[in-house]
Amino acid sequence: MAVPVEVDGSEWREPFAAGSETGLGFDRIPARGGTVDKEKVIATMNEALRMELASALKYLDFSFRVFGPTRKPVVEHFLEESKESFDHATMLGDKIVALGGTPVVVAEAPKVPAKAALEDILKMAIKNETAAIDIYTRILDMVQDETHLRVLFENQVLAEREHFEELSKMIRR
Repeated sequence: MAVPVEVDGSEWREPFAAGSETGLGFDRIPARGGTVDKEKVIATMNEALRMELASALKYLDFSFRVFGPTRKPVVEHFLEESKESFDHATMLGDKIVALGGTPVVVAEAPKVPAKAALEDILKMAIKNETAAIDIYTRILDMVQDETHLRVLFENQVLAEREHFEELSKMIRR
């Protein structure tokens, strides 16, 4: 059991203090700049989880729709993106549980026209990465004062930005 310690005239609890709701202390320790709205963070992380699961299905679907002489590298790219989206979904679900929440594991089916050209598919992928950057940036804004979460979501923004840039290069003529 953690013992409260006085630091600069205020009580500080060990981050892994026994007796906190989650056992991690996230719900009991005020963030440096104020308190973090844990419920809002978890809800937005669940939104990101749904988006990542849908992304995994979209990229898999995209891989089935590519034809022509450049098929192989593009299919490999989409399959790698699908796997990475699933990995991101797994990370989000695990972190939601660690924060005391319940992951909502649902995904929207991909909505890709039956006859989509590669350029159209790449544009849909760019739109998908833009949405990922947006949601991870929103989460990042919420967790600025929680170092472990800030670093995690800074890395997510970076990863999604790199995907966006790679797709933008693929579509450029």
